[in-house]
Amino acid sequence: MTIPSKIRSVIILVNKNKNQIKIQSFEKYMTAPCGRQVTRITLQKLMRLDLYKSLKKDFPLNLFSIKKIETRIVYYKDGKKVT
Repeated sequence: MTIPSKIRSVIILVNKNKNQIKIQSFEKYMTAPCGRQVTRITLQKLMRLDLYKSLKKDFPLNLFSIKKIETRIVYYKDGKKVT
């Protein structure tokens, strides 16, 4: 994330959670390290930094999740595809 997008995200989260904290609004941000920083800043501005620990438990990081990726190798000889 770039700095302007982080600031925009913080403003959006603060406005969403100003009156009442909506835990699900943080789900998208808690799945990546840069989003966790946005969450911490937002909770700090809302004076609810104590909720960060429970959010970490509810939405764990998935840094090492392995997605199924198909690899396809295509051979070309003289500009024509070889099967």
